[in-house]
Formats: sequence, C-alpha cells, structure tokens
Amino acid sequence: MAKIAKILNVPLEKIYEADENMTFVFNDNSTGNGNIVTNYSLPQDVLNLYKKHISVLEQEIHYLKELLKKASE
Repeated sequence: MAKIAKILNVPLEKIYEADENMTFVFNDNSTGNGNIVTNYSLPQDVLNLYKKHISVLEQEIHYLKELLKKASE
C-alpha cells in the first residue's frame, strides 16, 4: 500500500483505511471453549493514555509487592 501512495504522490492515510472492527476467535484446545475477542481501533491519544495508566499501575504493583516482601521478613 505504501508503494501505491508513493506512486500517486499522496500520504498513505489518504488512500488507506484500517478496518474499524476486526474479530478474532481463539480456541482453547484444553477445554474446547472458543473465545471471541473484538478489537476496535482506538485513536492514538487514547491508546497513549491507556499505556501511561498501565505503566502507573505496574509501578504500583511493584511497590506493593516490595511492601509485602518487607512485611513478611
């Protein structure tokens, strides 16, 4: 797709649209259950906000694990 954009001398975003909704089916062979996961496209700023929030939560988890470790000694 990038080659086509280059040939047409336009930005890739002008000629390419990502699918708004993609569905994936994962089969769990151990139980025979199938899980359906729907993936929606998110704006980059929302994605960045989620990544930042996840990072903060990971730091808090690490801190709490350290407190538990010290308390059990």
